[in-house]
Amino acid sequence: LYGLTIGWTTVAVSLLFVYLQLQSFNSYVDPLSGLFNRRYMDNVLSRLSGGQEFSLYGIMIDMNNFKNINDSFGHSKGDEAIRKMGEIISDSVSGRGLAFRYAGDEFIILLRTNNEDDVKRVMRLIENNTDKFNLSLEEPYTLSFAMGYSSYDAGSGGVEKFMYRMDMKMY
Repeated sequence: LYGLTIGWTTVAVSLLFVYLQLQSFNSYVDPLSGLFNRRYMDNVLSRLSGGQEFSLYGIMIDMNNFKNINDSFGHSKGDEAIRKMGEIISDSVSGRGLAFRYAGDEFIILLRTNNEDDVKRVMRLIENNTDKFNLSLEEPYTLSFAMGYSSYDAGSGGVEKFMYRMDMKMY
């Protein structure tokens, strides 16, 4: 009986540990898009401010006509549009970097690379995957967006300037 009691205690502690890990992971994932949320992005970007040197590019994406989707087809279709955009971004990034839902209909991708061609390749994949979705006529709406990218340079203003440059390049 002595060994049996310790065995069940160990199982209970292990399950508690797994539960806590899942809770921690879920606190960093946006439930609608399936991408990491802004809280996790801020955590990642704070490491950049810590003085570590990274070769990093960022892509900012802002969905076009999102309000029109909500107004014309309802908020459930708007939620579906966010989900679809999250899937498209996730499939396009697929192990090349991290994707985040930044705000309502804005997304950010961080790519750890020093090759601008890698960034352009991911952007083309996003465009191609979006075109495939739009041609499939699965939904009554089409997806479109503005995209801009920038490299991170610790010497030129840090994280705030990095985000600002991505935002300005969308327009």
